[in-house]
Amino acid sequence: MKNAHRQVLKTYMELESFGLGLKELKILVRTIREISRRDNEIHPCDQ
Repeated sequence: MKNAHRQVLKTYMELESFGLGLKELKILVRTIREISRRDNEIHPCDQ
């Protein structure tokens, strides 16, 4: 569990070094999901 906690903290520190906080990360994730959703509507994957 300690290793997982360290990994999370390391990831947050990396994001912070890019100027991204939790708020910006959430916006980025929503944006990526929206782009992906729209792309799948335009070009549905053959399954």
